[in-house]
Amino acid sequence: MPAFNAAEFIGDAIESILNQTEKNFELIIINDGSTDATEEVVLSCPSPQIIYLKNETNLGNNASRNIGFQHAKGELIAIADADDISLPHRLGVQAAFMQANPSIDVLGAGITEFEVDLWRTLLFPQKHEYIAPSLFFKNQMAQPSLMLRKSSFAKHNLAYDAAWENMGDYELWYKAAKAGLRFANLQEVLVNYRLSPTQISTQKITDRNQKLKRHLALRLADLAIELPAPDLDLLHLFLRNRIALTYADYHRLLTILKEIETQNRKANLFPHTHFKAPLLYHRLRLNKYYHLEAQKSNAAFFSSSVKSILKAGVGAFMLFNKEQMG
Repeated sequence: MPAFNAAEFIGDAIESILNQTEKNFELIIINDGSTDATEEVVLSCPSPQIIYLKNETNLGNNASRNIGFQHAKGELIAIADADDISLPHRLGVQAAFMQANPSIDVLGAGITEFEVDLWRTLLFPQKHEYIAPSLFFKNQMAQPSLMLRKSSFAKHNLAYDAAWENMGDYELWYKAAKAGLRFANLQEVLVNYRLSPTQISTQKITDRNQKLKRHLALRLADLAIELPAPDLDLLHLFLRNRIALTYADYHRLLTILKEIETQNRKANLFPHTHFKAPLLYHRLRLNKYYHLEAQKSNAAFFSSSVKSILKAGVGAFMLFNKEQMG
């Protein structure tokens, strides 16, 4: 649990871990050079399960997580944020799954985002065969819900990269997927995720978006694709958000998605049928956005969607459908 100026909420986060039904754990808290009362709050929780570490200066979230990993004695490492709430059965459920499924290296779960007047539940793709290729397009793992095998990351020398502060989790999961680590997501909520204006991702949204776009360019480079700046901007916006599409945008994105599919088949970055499943998801998104924007008929939308499904093939469609239906 890294913490930077987290005094307002870290007490609740610590309590949620200490109240777990699973009691065989250590809670490693890394105070990342806080200038508020974070230290006082942590030290006021006199539990022998707490391991308290302190950075004399602010090193950043990624470096602090690496420090926590290095100090962890256990094989299973659960990630927690200093402003979130882990449900009481979280560690027990995840540890039991990891013990029953030794091939899984990274396990996530559903989260409920919350603030004063909002509670929203998010679930993520369940099976590795869909998650890993989906990471080429977008992060599919909710970091505050994750449990990892320490030995798997050590074997491949995988760690957070300080250069990717503010999106280091996505960069790490994509590296792990390329290295062959296996992923899964439980289809139940195990963490309440606080939405707050003090979050790093909220405070530095411009920096995060710039890094996400730069990382997208690097992922495309893995397939020997280099897009002109306007096309990279268009693809980045499409993958991140619901966007308005002109006729030219629609066809340009169709062309880019086809190029990504063709180049993945050549490079074999991810198994072809598995890769076509998230591609189908984004083609259907593209059809939906364009037909809504252009006010096309339902028949035209249905026809273009059926064509996308047929092009994806039976195997990809079945995998896609299984993940979307949970």
